[in-house]
Amino acid sequence: MRILLASALAALASPARAGLVPVPATPTPVPAPHTAPATAPPQTAPQIVERMRATPLGVHGKAPDHVPFTPLDKLPAQGAPAGYERAKSAVGRIYLATNCTATRVSPQGHILTAFHCVPNCLPDDSVSWKEDGKIYKLRFDESKLPGGECKSHPWTGTDKADPGNVWKKKYRLLAVGSSGYLRVRAVSSLPYQNPATFLRLRAEGHTAIGDVDDFALLQEVEPEPGAPFIKPSCGGLPATSELLWAISFPYNGRDYLPRYTAGYRIDKMEDTAIIDEVRSGKIKEADARAIFFDPRFLWSSLDAASGASGSGVFDQKGELVSVTALKYTGGGWTYHSGSHGSIPISHIRARLLPKLPPAVYQTVFGCD
Repeated sequence: MRILLASALAALASPARAGLVPVPATPTPVPAPHTAPATAPPQTAPQIVERMRATPLGVHGKAPDHVPFTPLDKLPAQGAPAGYERAKSAVGRIYLATNCTATRVSPQGHILTAFHCVPNCLPDDSVSWKEDGKIYKLRFDESKLPGGECKSHPWTGTDKADPGNVWKKKYRLLAVGSSGYLRVRAVSSLPYQNPATFLRLRAEGHTAIGDVDDFALLQEVEPEPGAPFIKPSCGGLPATSELLWAISFPYNGRDYLPRYTAGYRIDKMEDTAIIDEVRSGKIKEADARAIFFDPRFLWSSLDAASGASGSGVFDQKGELVSVTALKYTGGGWTYHSGSHGSIPISHIRARLLPKLPPAVYQTVFGCD
């Protein structure tokens, strides 16, 4: 289930091309003879976002602007948002069949990530593939969770640039958003060719890569005492004026090093890449709203790429507000320019309430 890799926004390649509005510069004093000219201090992350916010970018030309993936060592310390230092240790890279990102959310070693990141953790004797026409779907018995141990390990692929920064831990899968799953091939075409079937399968309990129930809760078999964690938010959706940010391990064609991105929530489908598919006639507006702009999603202008799946999205207070599921570009669930889709903690909380033992639920999601 490897996610499609795509390039970053071409419009961000140069400020002139993107049409960025320059920040009014503070007049620099004329240096005295034989002295070096004064240099302006580096902009903070919020200042960068504010500078970009009024400039339309994206394939649709209307999305709020964002801070593209930035290596952590390039972010000025004074520009870091609340919770940033803690998040650097509470967010990690996992490899449980594919490269993904996860967030530690309790002192007992619970982590949240995407469902499509953890197929190796499903109990073998509970899984079955069934065919519905040409649609292959997975079903498994949730009563067999927690399952056995599954281990996150360094990637053994052909990429020699892998930095080896995977959390090398054993986990148990405690719960997932849905007891059914659709294969990627079906998801990339079904919403366009037969949206009614896609919605029926969703109603029957199937999720898919980037869909509303594409999330999972695991626990470390041997939790690390004192390891940093970030509790899930107890609030609702953030305001569209509130800065959102994330740390993840996206693949940029060279490595899986941690990177920072920031942006804002998008609350109108007209400001996402989805609208292009509607205007082209590829999908009806009602179907697009029901499938892609489902109110259980949180859409934003953050960056995403292969490896960023499962990463937490934080608000300006440093609270975990959602889990990354996809980057929509039109033509299916993919990762590059367009709109960042994540699953709000409020929805995850509601879905897992009946699935977790009360003590576990309280440990992870308690708001006392």
